[in-house]
Amino acid sequence: MRVAAAAGCWLLVGAAVAGGPPSGPVSKCPPDAVISGPGCMDRYEASVWRVPKSTTTNRGLVTRIQQGVVTISDLAAGGATQLGTTSDNYAPCADNGQNCAHDIFAVSMAGVVPSASITWFQAQQACSNSGKRLPSNA
Repeated sequence: MRVAAAAGCWLLVGAAVAGGPPSGPVSKCPPDAVISGPGCMDRYEASVWRVPKSTTTNRGLVTRIQQGVVTISDLAAGGATQLGTTSDNYAPCADNGQNCAHDIFAVSMAGVVPSASITWFQAQQACSNSGKRLPSNA
């Protein structure tokens, strides 16, 4: 099942790194996030980007994504492409989340249309690759 758009991600801070809720409260969030309860939440709905050579040549770009300070110019300079704007074009990242590690990244930026046609598993992996996680029902 695909969701209409990628929702925002919860930033992994404090105890949240272990997968639980943030141990908060936090007093400061990265530039792409806002305080939400005891933790930080993406400021904007996420767009999903494929970053080529994310573990080598574009390692610095991935770091900027994870720090919440990446810009459209940074993404363009790194050859990143936005996915899910007109179709389900996430392959080789499979619907079940396989082959997504170090491939797709959730980015929170003003003025960028959120990605669509993404499964929960793909969205989970995009958040994880960005140092974040999907929010829980709680």
